[in-house]
Amino acid sequence: RIAFLNPWKNAAENQAFRSLQIAAGRVGHEFIHCRNSADVDACAPDFVLASASTQAKLSDCPHYGVIHEPRDRFLDNRAYFQNLLSYDGYFTIADSLERFLRDISYRMGRPEEIGFYYNTCQRQQRSADLVSLLRDRKLLLTYFGTNWDHRRKNFFRMLSEIDNVQI
Repeated sequence: RIAFLNPWKNAAENQAFRSLQIAAGRVGHEFIHCRNSADVDACAPDFVLASASTQAKLSDCPHYGVIHEPRDRFLDNRAYFQNLLSYDGYFTIADSLERFLRDISYRMGRPEEIGFYYNTCQRQQRSADLVSLLRDRKLLLTYFGTNWDHRRKNFFRMLSEIDNVQI
């Protein structure tokens, strides 16, 4: 039993939960959505994936932080940093975040191994002829934002100036 600690509604984490729940079920695991530590205690999981920096480990079972937020989020907010320190281990999506977490783990005397985290996509039957799209210059990179867009204005402005990129 794996708990997914996620306080949000209608957020990217909810989509991630559903995708991971399907994948976990395919390999014989139960993946349970928990909004808070009371939910975690009630479902008695083997471990918890904590998806939000707003929530600390408050239960006895092992908690692994799913770190996908920019490093500055933790450095600029003491509460989020304290929450980060409460986890038993970490998974992340980026090399730069892995280095950050490894450095923190080293300083705290914890194991420095950081797991790689990614959401699984579900079976997809659709496909595209990428060779033709590239040849005909019809392939576009498209970004569909979530809640970080306003924090990276310069990045998105620069990216939007590149041919074949849509924001």
